[in-house]
Amino acid sequence: MIITVIPLIKLPRNLVYFDYEISPDISIDKYSLVIVPWRKTKIFALVVDNKKSQLKAKINLKKIIKPVNQGRPIATPTQFKLIDQLAKDFLTSPSIWWKNLLPQFPKKSEINLTNIEKNKLIENKIKNNHKMKLELSNSFDDMVASLISKINKDDQQLILCPELVDIDILYKKIPLELKQVTAIYHKGLKNKELINNYFKILNNEVKIIIGTKLSFLLPFHNLKTIYVFKSENYGFSSNSQNPRYNLDSIYNYLNKFYQANIILYSFSPWVDTYAYFKKEKQEITDKQMPLNFKLIDMTLEKKANNFSYLSWPLEQAIKNTLNTNKKCLLLVNRKGYKQKLYCQDCGWSPSCEQCGGYLKLKDFNSLQCGICQTAYPVPEICPHCKSVRLKNYGLTNQILVENLKKIFQQKQIVFVDNENKFLPDNSKIVVATKYFVSHLKNDFGLIAFIDADQELVTYNFRSFELAWQFFNNAFRMLADCQKFVQTKKADHYLWDYLLNYSYHKFWLKEMSWRKKMNFPPYSKIIKLIIKKVNENKNKTTVGQIISKLSCNFIKFISINNLEIVFSFPADKYKDVYKILSKLPEYIIIEFNPYEI
Repeated sequence: MIITVIPLIKLPRNLVYFDYEISPDISIDKYSLVIVPWRKTKIFALVVDNKKSQLKAKINLKKIIKPVNQGRPIATPTQFKLIDQLAKDFLTSPSIWWKNLLPQFPKKSEINLTNIEKNKLIENKIKNNHKMKLELSNSFDDMVASLISKINKDDQQLILCPELVDIDILYKKIPLELKQVTAIYHKGLKNKELINNYFKILNNEVKIIIGTKLSFLLPFHNLKTIYVFKSENYGFSSNSQNPRYNLDSIYNYLNKFYQANIILYSFSPWVDTYAYFKKEKQEITDKQMPLNFKLIDMTLEKKANNFSYLSWPLEQAIKNTLNTNKKCLLLVNRKGYKQKLYCQDCGWSPSCEQCGGYLKLKDFNSLQCGICQTAYPVPEICPHCKSVRLKNYGLTNQILVENLKKIFQQKQIVFVDNENKFLPDNSKIVVATKYFVSHLKNDFGLIAFIDADQELVTYNFRSFELAWQFFNNAFRMLADCQKFVQTKKADHYLWDYLLNYSYHKFWLKEMSWRKKMNFPPYSKIIKLIIKKVNENKNKTTVGQIISKLSCNFIKFISINNLEIVFSFPADKYKDVYKILSKLPEYIIIEFNPYEI
């Protein structure tokens, strides 16, 4: 007897199924797990077909070593179909999806965690009334309260969270009577707990599942509602692990395979997401109130002979906050931007005439738009005030910390980022990067963006969208504290929209210029990441790919030895897909990348 399996190891996209021989007296169900020989080792494999093979008797196949969990299923038909479709559409092997999802089962000891009945492994009942809803929350507490109020013990529900800290917060808020039917699933759990929770979900023993973005692949039974917590968070977007996908691109699959209601909770939804809800006439609930923050024009501070990185109102507010024994949070991008040109007299910064994006110094003689790549000469004088005092500027955290120590000598000043996460209890002034925003707590009495222009000038077509998310989300995470924004571009439309809170007007502004430049959602973007082999080989590979992709409808956004980013109209996707499917395995394909 022959069975067909998917090995749970990293495989090329064109290698999917393998055949093994099995003794007739061994009973193995479809979608069960087996241990098979693989070269000189042993690996797990998922059984996808246990019918009698039509292979000729001459072919000698390897025999399976043993079934796992007594040959009972560890997956559902719907789950298998979903992963199989995702693998095809994202040009990856299904083995990668299964390997990332499933726990690490022990090879030596037997697993006896489930007595699932075969009739339980049924596909979800098709419902025609599934809906999608987008809720723009006013504060973090409001978002949590709204989500928790909707969950119940009668229906199976999935709560997707971008980070582990969010899972902990939501689990603590779940009523005690519902915790008995709640399971957590993410790869940060101990393996034994992960296995136990996986089988609880498989056996339909739990109604509420809380997990990271990978959890939408779990074996559900009649899933009714999917809640997406902080839907715009970076944790839901592509990362360094394969398969690369954004949660935004998965909603259609969830509707197709589970027909579940989907509720998105957000402070600042992606422009593409908001456009989708508008186009499909899905429900949008906006509960946000105007933000209350003080906008400080740093060009006026300079004219008043204040050449410090802190404006006088902010410096005084920090002193007052420290006197109340509360902490102050000062946010600055860790790397700074030393490629930023500005006028020391009026604060003018160069912007692109084509798309409105900010320009960066490419070399001593030229500027380049980071969005549309248009080149400009470096001006000799400021076109706004005719000053010759143009300066190459950049503020880093290290520079800011040294300045703070001179002003607040006796205070505990600390710097935290993704690498340095330790925050001492006695810290008074915290200098942090973007990473810290998702971990904010209400023990801060003041939050300030020291050089807000760093967020506006990110040289990305999402520049203003990311800036809106950064400022809006940080202020809504810390509802009860003083808020400051220091900028040399006080007349930028973003500040007016934030102060008066009009996400819809901001969205219309973004959609207008994206349509003009043919950026998403009016087109699709794909990033090709070439694994570093050697520079000469990469140059040859890049040249070959560009030659294949050189069509009238393809627009190259950026090209280097390691990455190629290009856009194309949505209706040309099938043509591009054919080209991508023939690329070699060492090229990673990222659909709808978070950043370019």
